[in-house]
Amino acid sequence: GMAYGATIGHRISNHWLVELNGSFIDSKEEKVISGPGPTESLRPFGGLRGELKGVRVGALVSHLLRPPTARLNMSLGFGGGLLDWKVVDAFNDTTVRVENNRGQEIDYSASELFTTIGLKLYCFPSKKFSFQLTGTADYLTGAGAEFSAPVNDARDRWIFNGLFTFNFHFGGGE
Repeated sequence: GMAYGATIGHRISNHWLVELNGSFIDSKEEKVISGPGPTESLRPFGGLRGELKGVRVGALVSHLLRPPTARLNMSLGFGGGLLDWKVVDAFNDTTVRVENNRGQEIDYSASELFTTIGLKLYCFPSKKFSFQLTGTADYLTGAGAEFSAPVNDARDRWIFNGLFTFNFHFGGGE
């Protein structure tokens, strides 16, 4: 799927960077619950399909692994945040319904906490410009989600992201 967002960061020391980020997620149809569905009506389809839509707000604290003056560098980061998501049936544009932990039918949606790990590769052709290749993996913790055990066991909790950016740097003196 696709995500559209923004990131703002601040280097708090030569090796540490703090970033705040937000994005809108709008995926294409994919399998969101694998294997036999959590209800009898889903079993003939071998899983539940839908479009993941949501808003992601997070923070990442990263550490540069080489000196900050290196033209090629790498950082490793950890963080977390909140993902407000829902799964939409693309055929009729309604939120998919599943069973909650009290046996009631609810929308397949949640405001869920996640943890994240990130790896970044940097290339600095000059002091003012850089290129960056970023990969992150978000793990949905289940905090904020109240689905039945079969739904929780079958749903995918990992969200992987990749990003290429061109950056302009300002401030910090020469």
